Amino acid sequence: MLADADGEALVGWCMQLSGDVSREDNLWVMTDHRGRFVFPSLPSGKYRLSVMYQGRAESGGPDEFEVRSGETAHLDVARQ
Repeated sequence: MLADADGEALVGWCMQLSGDVSREDNLWVMTDHRGRFVFPSLPSGKYRLSVMYQGRAESGGPDEFEVRSGETAHLDVARQ
């Protein structure tokens, strides 16, 4: 979930996911009406999440996180 510093959901923000060095593609999704976002069926590996709004990079995403086979990763991202 993407939220502001007060915990309010941020709607319509772009979330960019870049994968480990074996993946060249960047994946994009937008946050829904609850600030949630989903990248389905990711292969195991290390990823970096970037937060974008109106074409500008914003802070708030974790530097790096790992996805393991058969597991779901939950990230709460707070924009400062």
